[in-house]
Amino acid sequence: MIEQLSFRLKRIGVIRTPYVDNAPYQPLDEDKGNFRIVVDSQYTDGLYKLAKFRYIYVIYYIHRIVRTLSMIVSPPWAGGARVGLFASRSPVRPNPIGLSVVRIKSIVNNEIHTSGLDVLDGFQM
Repeated sequence: MIEQLSFRLKRIGVIRTPYVDNAPYQPLDEDKGNFRIVVDSQYTDGLYKLAKFRYIYVIYYIHRIVRTLSMIVSPPWAGGARVGLFASRSPVRPNPIGLSVVRIKSIVNNEIHTSGLDVLDGFQM
């Protein structure tokens, strides 16, 4: 028997994007708008020297998705074909955790300004 483990994540900041209801399925490097990650002030020191990197992985909690989980999906890029959930970028997952890779434009205090993020405004990380 496999034991079910659970874990908790601690919120360390919030993502700010121009997207309120819909976001692209992939980060768009040249997307227009204000994209930033506001790290809680207690973690600001953790950003030291991060600006030396070009790209970062952004892991976030997908808290506003309320659709039913399905292991087979038809993503927009597949032209109507069906694929397994893990072969897609569907935000409806067993664990509501998202991942995006974005370019760092600048870091000012506790804010990381990035290229386009495929995330709704207010998602937490």
